[in-house]
Amino acid sequence: VADGKSTEEEWTELEKSARNDQYIERCKKRMVDAEHAPARFLRKITLCLTSAFPSIRRRRNSSVFDVLQYYVLRREFILERSINPPFEPAKGRHCVPADFHYDKYLFMSLGHTIAHSVHLGITTWLCIAVFAILFFFVMMFTESNMVTLAWIWAGVGIFLFMLGNLFDIHLNNIRTSFGTFEIPAA
Repeated sequence: VADGKSTEEEWTELEKSARNDQYIERCKKRMVDAEHAPARFLRKITLCLTSAFPSIRRRRNSSVFDVLQYYVLRREFILERSINPPFEPAKGRHCVPADFHYDKYLFMSLGHTIAHSVHLGITTWLCIAVFAILFFFVMMFTESNMVTLAWIWAGVGIFLFMLGNLFDIHLNNIRTSFGTFEIPAA
């Protein structure tokens, strides 16, 4: 519940920022300035680590990139582009109004998704059963040797951590590919 509340506050903060045209222009300028400025050694290391492991990145709209990315996604949502090339914005009565509260929509969608994810289907129960049987066989194979089991659990944990980071990187690539913001010429 606390994470949901902080996410709602974060989206509300981003919504306020995305509606302020002067702030968006300043963010674009800061982004251009940052691209042309020489990167410090510590900043380079931070960028490398956060691009390899997105889950360690600070969350609370800590970068200009977060604000501009939200701005782009909100703009694309409001434009309601056609699904057929050349992907022109929708016209007519099916358009979303420009004052649409995208943050509230995101929060309601998150609640709907979480409500549906609580329900466990037969596939989930089958996976739990398969993993329980697999664990039983691992216990029999290792003869309940705690050192060996600890190494197996550590290996599985590291594997899942890496898999989660690869998934985060994939999601960030999808989010970035949804749109770009126009950066004024320097």
